[in-house]
Amino acid sequence: MIEKLNEIKKFLELNKQYNHELQQKFAQKSLTNAKEPFDKLVALLYDTIDTQSRPNINRTYKFMTKIFEAKDSLDSFDGFFEFIVHKSVSEFNNKNIYEQLFSNMKKQSGWGPKTSALLIKNIYNYHHSFDIQELKIWNDVPKVSDNNDILNVPVDAVIFAIFMKLDSKTNFTFEKINKILQDNFTNNEIILFDDLWFWGFITQKGGRDRTYEWNEEKYWSIKESQKDENILKNIREKSLEFTNILTSN
Repeated sequence: MIEKLNEIKKFLELNKQYNHELQQKFAQKSLTNAKEPFDKLVALLYDTIDTQSRPNINRTYKFMTKIFEAKDSLDSFDGFFEFIVHKSVSEFNNKNIYEQLFSNMKKQSGWGPKTSALLIKNIYNYHHSFDIQELKIWNDVPKVSDNNDILNVPVDAVIFAIFMKLDSKTNFTFEKINKILQDNFTNNEIILFDDLWFWGFITQKGGRDRTYEWNEEKYWSIKESQKDENILKNIREKSLEFTNILTSN
């Protein structure tokens, strides 16, 4: 399985521009009208909550009201970290910052592992993976290193299906998938595996018993996706390459 994941990682590295461009477009539409750090944070929080298939609005209401009550202390990453973790970044000597943030974020009212990982991944990408100043919320977002922190992939149904395709005998969970990635790849490589949602989404058909082939209808359902015929042709070809990796022995 690790050999297959290494093949997938190479594919994702070579083709990361497609999903990055899509994510950047989405983020720019959401965040660029917000000028202050707090307004950008609120936009990102709502965007993340909206990815839930069945959000519990009673619980997310409780969280968001607390966010607005703490508005004056959320003008920095350190302030947001302390709001969630109830300790300052300095108390951890800049170690395990993202691990601590994830561990405490998923305990917040209306949040869980997938949405917490997605929020943290987007915070990291907006500040360190995407070179777009208008997407940056704060000036003190730390970079991650491989020996003192842990990042998680926001595993959704699409990514679960991919891992089941790789190994149908394993009962995969959010934690198990991330443990496999954390044990075998660096944090920067783990960030790449988030792109599985894109390539998986546009190459999966069916429900429980999914087949893997180019799904143009799903691709067109993504508002931010490129519709230029030349780019579409490239993505079709790349999708075939991706499905060949998944389905070959």
